[in-house]
Amino acid sequence: MQAPRRRLITTTEAARLLCLSPRSLEGYRVRGGGPPFYRVGKRSVRYDEGEVIEWAMRERLASTSAIGGPVRVAAARGSEPAARSTGTDDRVAISTDAVRDLPSSRRRRP
Repeated sequence: MQAPRRRLITTTEAARLLCLSPRSLEGYRVRGGGPPFYRVGKRSVRYDEGEVIEWAMRERLASTSAIGGPVRVAAARGSEPAARSTGTDDRVAISTDAVRDLPSSRRRRP
């Protein structure tokens, strides 16, 4: 019995399918966490169209609170790190100095 024929697509096609930039997919390939891919030869990368769609469906969330993980606030340049781990759970303690030094557009509204 012959395996079903798969449609292999380029990084640009996969990015367009996911409404992402090709650079985002390249980043996923380096860091992990993206859709599975095939390396064809030394430089050519392809994605199985069906696997890309399956990956997107697995990444589906009901709300932004379902994302989880620690909240991070970027520190102003030259200041202490904005966030530090409390060591007890996934929450993060945020330095008030770092938040005060952020541009007003980056601060959270109460």
